[in-house]
Amino acid sequence: MEQLIDNLIDNFVSYLELSNYSPRTIETYTSYISRLKGIDDESILAYLNEAKKYSPATRVVMLSALKLFLSVNNISTSITLPKIRVPDNIRDYRLIPPEIILAIDYDNIRDEAIVKTFFYQGIRRSELLRLKWKDIDFDFNEITVYRKRGKKQVLPLHQEVKKALLALRMSDYYHPDRVFPIHPTTAWRIVKKYTGKYPHYLRACFAILVGQKNLPVAQQLLGHSRIDTTMRYVRIHMEQMKEVMQQI
Repeated sequence: MEQLIDNLIDNFVSYLELSNYSPRTIETYTSYISRLKGIDDESILAYLNEAKKYSPATRVVMLSALKLFLSVNNISTSITLPKIRVPDNIRDYRLIPPEIILAIDYDNIRDEAIVKTFFYQGIRRSELLRLKWKDIDFDFNEITVYRKRGKKQVLPLHQEVKKALLALRMSDYYHPDRVFPIHPTTAWRIVKKYTGKYPHYLRACFAILVGQKNLPVAQQLLGHSRIDTTMRYVRIHMEQMKEVMQQI
């Protein structure tokens, strides 16, 4: 049984690598799925019970890893696995981790593509709704967005967004011209449904994640003319960290 699990995990890791999952996600998923003692219902139930001991964020990632592991290896179970949405207490955080965005159970590929484009590209709602298929270069991994006052900017296309958009292009949601032919209110409702937040909040998450690594790069990706605007996002996150530290 142990040899079987090892082989299944190896197959799982190979899938993650070939699917261009980030090294961080591969390491996280592998560390959790390695706790699975077998592929029978009893072992799966034990894994789910163990997940209950951890924070809501960790439980979401553990469940996501399990679901993907079972799917990749074509393993069926009679255990009903819960649907993943952003937990209520995580919705109050100023920063949603990327693992949560990956873990969400989206109802369809359009909703997934919208949430991931907001989160991983950091673009505004108006910029997302103006996207056309001709603006996306899948060969060179670039996406052209039209900023305020019609300013055009070419950005790197995130791998998660690329995967979602390629799937969208092959789905019944495909429109020959616009990528997301929806009303602005619909975009807002979709983000609210899965994350409990709004589109610009996901842009703020992007700003924080990138800004903490490289502030000038974040400024360019966000299309800010002044770096002070970008720094405002990072300062907001710093204030949240101070609040948490004072509770220790």
